[in-house]
Amino acid sequence: MKKNAKRELQGESVSWTYAQRGISKIITEGRSPNIFVIDETSTLENAKILEKLYICEYRKADYKLWNLTKGGDGTSGLKWSNDSRIKFSTTLKKVWRENPERRAKMGNAQKGNEHLAGHVHSDETRVKMSISQKGIFSRPGYKHSDNTRAKMSASHSGKHLSTKIVMERLKVQIAKMQRELENIN
Repeated sequence: MKKNAKRELQGESVSWTYAQRGISKIITEGRSPNIFVIDETSTLENAKILEKLYICEYRKADYKLWNLTKGGDGTSGLKWSNDSRIKFSTTLKKVWRENPERRAKMGNAQKGNEHLAGHVHSDETRVKMSISQKGIFSRPGYKHSDNTRAKMSASHSGKHLSTKIVMERLKVQIAKMQRELENIN
C-alpha cells in the first residue's frame, strides 16, 4: 500500500481495490486493521472451500466484508451492476480513443514475447519444438502402471476432509472469533 501511495503522490494513476481503500480509510482515521489467521489447511482445495464457507457464514451474520465474490477462486461469483458495466466500458473506450500511445502499448502487449518479435523459427527448430511437446505432458492413451497408481493413491489418502468435518471446524472457529470480538467490545 505504501508503494501505491508513493506512486499516487508522483502523479501516476493508481487503481486501488475496495479492500485497499478500506484499509487506507482505517489508517487515516488513526486505527489499525485487525488481520489474523482464522484457520489453516494443508491443501489449496480445502483453503478454497474454507474461504467460501467463512465468507458465507460472516455475510449471514451481517459482518461487513471486503470480499466482492463468494470466495474460493478469483472472481467467480462477482456480478457487475449495469452502472458499473457502463462506467467501465465508457472508460475503456475513452482511453482507447484519446490515447494512441496507450493503444499501441496495449496492442504490443498482445503480441507476445517482444524479444522474439518478428523472429521466424526454422523448419528444423519447429520440428524439435513439436517433438519436445509430445512427450511428458501429452501422452494420449498412456496408462500408469498398477504400482504407480497405487503410489499416487497412497500419497493422496487422508488429505481431503469431508464437508461435515470442514463445517464442524468452521463452527468452532466462528464461535471462537465471536468470543474474541465480544472481548474486544
